[in-house]
Amino acid sequence: MAERFTITVEGIPADFTLWPGTTSWLAAGSVGGFGVVIDAQGTPNPPKAVRLTRVSDVEPLLQARRAALKALRGEA
Repeated sequence: MAERFTITVEGIPADFTLWPGTTSWLAAGSVGGFGVVIDAQGTPNPPKAVRLTRVSDVEPLLQARRAALKALRGEA
């Protein structure tokens, strides 16, 4: 069952709708005129632990993701 939930975005509380599951959760809301959806799968952190902040340079995150994928494939 969906419930209202607050997630902090750039330090400002924002209203989201939260759909909790047994091993995942989904949240959707609007921030600054933009739609935001969080799809937390597997064994995610609880929604109360989530804080959204702007990332100015995503390249280090992409490099880490690529390295993790290579390791999973046995290429690292």
